[in-house]
Amino acid sequence: MLLEDLLEEYTQLRRSQGKSEHTIDRINLTIRKIAREMDINNLEQFTTDVITEWGERQKSLGVTNSGLFANYNSVKSFLRFLEDSDIEHDVNRKLVRCKPNYRRKKTLRPWEITKIIKNAPHDIGVLIRAYYTCGLRESEALTIKAADILPNNTIIISGKWLTDEPVYLTPELVAELRYLGKGGGWCFKDRKDSDRPMDRKIAYYYVKKAMIQAGFPNNSVHDLRHSFCTELLRQDVPTLKAMVLMRHKKIETTQRYTHLLEEDAQAAHMLLPRV
Repeated sequence: MLLEDLLEEYTQLRRSQGKSEHTIDRINLTIRKIAREMDINNLEQFTTDVITEWGERQKSLGVTNSGLFANYNSVKSFLRFLEDSDIEHDVNRKLVRCKPNYRRKKTLRPWEITKIIKNAPHDIGVLIRAYYTCGLRESEALTIKAADILPNNTIIISGKWLTDEPVYLTPELVAELRYLGKGGGWCFKDRKDSDRPMDRKIAYYYVKKAMIQAGFPNNSVHDLRHSFCTELLRQDVPTLKAMVLMRHKKIETTQRYTHLLEEDAQAAHMLLPRV
């Protein structure tokens, strides 16, 4: 089977499932890049050895472990599509691995989030609140419709791993979302066409602009999700519950945030009177 044909099937399926164009484009670009650089066209040629050899070439060209980790995740997303479609392949996903270099996560406290919101247009302020109070990923928040909000103040999100998961909303956020999505439509609308959701790049621009104006130029939009998890742990929410609220697949992912609590403890210790 031609990889090009399979990518077309992948694109059509994921679009029908409401996946973000950003994610779809990323997987397409990665698989096409591997095919082009390794001179392969068919699924039969798409093997573990080919992918790992391509990965070694990338590292020799200066690609970081984190960059390669992201590329391998794109490969695994494509493999997941093949498996969901009952298409056999010759890739051992356990051998397609690379440990990323995790950066220490920059987090924001509630009063800092409030300051950022005050520097944003109303709908962007609500979007920032959604990122922070729910731990939503960028693409997840932008697909919310008012009609999706359930009576118990939850929404069902088809998350990163293509599984339907509940997200819990605060009553204040529910009121804001229903106001923005009057009639059941998109809560975060395109600036020119209200029948379309806001583009991810446009949303990023406005959120980042509010961060800069509020005095936080070094923070990214995704740091709002990190800050949500860190605040949960600061409020003594058990790690297992925080994992559920973050919709992580492994508890080890959630545990990476505990180093920030150690920094809090160290800072508190420095405030003790010296004798």
